[in-house]
Amino acid sequence: MIKFLIMSAICISCFSEVPSSLLPADNAVAGWVKIGQSNCVSGTAANSSDLYKLIDGGADVYINRGFAGCALTGYSNGTDTICIEIYDQSRKDSALSLFRYYEFGEYEKISGIGDTAKMDTSPAFANRIEMVAGRYFIRMDIQNKSRTLVPTAKALAAKISEAAIAVEKRPSQGATKASINVLPLSKNGSYKISVTGAYGETLRVSILNCTGTKITEVPLIKSGNIHEGTWNGYGSNGKKTAPSTYIAQIRVEQKLISTKFTGY
Repeated sequence: MIKFLIMSAICISCFSEVPSSLLPADNAVAGWVKIGQSNCVSGTAANSSDLYKLIDGGADVYINRGFAGCALTGYSNGTDTICIEIYDQSRKDSALSLFRYYEFGEYEKISGIGDTAKMDTSPAFANRIEMVAGRYFIRMDIQNKSRTLVPTAKALAAKISEAAIAVEKRPSQGATKASINVLPLSKNGSYKISVTGAYGETLRVSILNCTGTKITEVPLIKSGNIHEGTWNGYGSNGKKTAPSTYIAQIRVEQKLISTKFTGY
């Protein structure tokens, strides 16, 4: 059982923008517009359950690195298609961890876009651009092996990067009224989690380790003005978590609210 030494409420100061708001407007790059039906996976996800439905088998890679939301869609000029995926990984170091995870195959470094970027030239039928901009991991698949569309993809990537960096630099919009608390239930090694000031019948709290990697989610049920739930101290892999520092985190009114607890 983890014994609590420190427990403090933390409001993440930066305004948490939904990933879909970072997608370029139609014709932001001349001639290219979002399309509803294409060979691209399209949709949004705000939690792990939604992500599993959207990309199925590939979800764990993102969830284990702080996944907080995503937006996937396609852009077309009427002839060619570029698929775009934007993942909010909560923290820049989590986004970088994802970037490095996919750093294999044949690729070229790209300068001047985001915090770091590369183009993977190994896929059989597409060139793939991946980059990190703040806490966002972005992937773009050019559905044409020809390099003629690479400048267009880079221009779209630059638009996304600019929007992401603007979000990171935006000043705090003020503290939300919501708060989160975690209390140990010493009899069984579990933890009671409660959130006040939030809306909706059910909420899901993410439990992250000290590196920002998500280890599980805990559902909370509304009871009066409070949402409550219990974490049994186990990760989503079914194993008991080791003594360490953990973070209970939830998105409320487009802000991330968290409570850090440290045990031994």
